[in-house]
Amino acid sequence: MASDPPKDWRFKLHEVIYESNTPAGKVFDVGLLIAIFAIVIAL
Repeated sequence: MASDPPKDWRFKLHEVIYESNTPAGKVFDVGLLIAIFAIVIAL
């Protein structure tokens, strides 16, 4: 018997951060890369 994973905020956050195949995951990855490059350029 397969059970569905919980749909609480921790599960959604995990999907956004670790699952880059979701639209929110891609936005997170691109935003993180932009932030990293901005910090490197500022230094």
